[in-house]
Amino acid sequence: SHTHTHTVYAMVRKLKFQEQKLLKKVDFVQYRSERNHRENDILRRYNIQKREDYTKYNRICGIARKISAKLVALDPKDPYRIKKTEVLLDKLFNMGIVTSTKSLQLVDKITASALCRRRLPVVMVTCARVCVLKSPALNLPASPSLQLAQSRRAYSHSIAHTHART
Repeated sequence: SHTHTHTVYAMVRKLKFQEQKLLKKVDFVQYRSERNHRENDILRRYNIQKREDYTKYNRICGIARKISAKLVALDPKDPYRIKKTEVLLDKLFNMGIVTSTKSLQLVDKITASALCRRRLPVVMVTCARVCVLKSPALNLPASPSLQLAQSRRAYSHSIAHTHART
C-alpha cells in the first residue's frame, strides 16, 4: 500500500490596498485595555495584580450608577424608591465609598478607585499599620497575627479619617 503525505497550504489572497491601510492602524500585540494609561496607573498605585479585579470594580460602579438612575426615575415620594435609596446609600456609606447618605447624586460620582481604596492592604497602609503597599499584599495571607478584629478596627479607623478629610 502506498501512503501519501499531504501538505496543506493555506490559501491566503493578497490584501487590497485599503485593507493594508486599515491593518496598519491595528496593533494585534497590544490590547486596547493595555493602552489605557489611567487604568495602569491605578493598578500600580493600589498594587492590584489582576486586571480583572479592576474591571470588576468598574462593573460594580456601572451597576450602582444604573440602579441610581432607575431610582431617580421613580417618583420621589414612592415608598419603594425611598426604601431602596436608603439601602443603596447605607451600603455604599458603610463600605466607605460615598461620604454621606443624603443624595443619590453621590452614587453617580463613585469610581473604581474608591473601591480600590477599600482593599484591606490599602486600608492598612492608610492606617499606618504597614509602611509599603506591596508588603501587606504579600504578607496578609500568611500572617497569623492579623485577626479579624484588628482588620475591622483598621477599616473603621480608615473610614473615620476619610470622613474627617472631606
